[in-house]
Amino acid sequence: MSVYVDKLFDARAYGYDSGTGDKVQAARVGARNNHQWCHMWADTLDELHEMADKIGMKRAWFQNKSTLPHYDLVPSKRVLALCNGAKEKSLFDHFRERMAKNRACNRPRFVVSSKHAFKVNAVTTKANNENKR
Repeated sequence: MSVYVDKLFDARAYGYDSGTGDKVQAARVGARNNHQWCHMWADTLDELHEMADKIGMKRAWFQNKSTLPHYDLVPSKRVLALCNGAKEKSLFDHFRERMAKNRACNRPRFVVSSKHAFKVNAVTTKANNENKR
């Protein structure tokens, strides 16, 4: 079991240098870090939260996304995570491995682009279930 961090990226490319709601807070934090962020995720939520505690992340910062439960890290927190045993891994590789595992277990697949993962078969499965009624 492991904890992972991806490479730093410029959050301005995703609109996190201005905006409303959560983007305002992200813009404020990002401005102090040249808008550089990365993601931290793990094989299990327990491992993820344990690492987050070690590096001083608040549980409120946890993003419980269905495709990737994670924390967003600024550069200094990324360094702390790596020093505490996190492994560097690209999101692309993570989702590619996850797709292979899901295929082997006959689970719903995820389509991977260079920026996002999208669940496949959600609409088809819903349509098929409605047709069975």
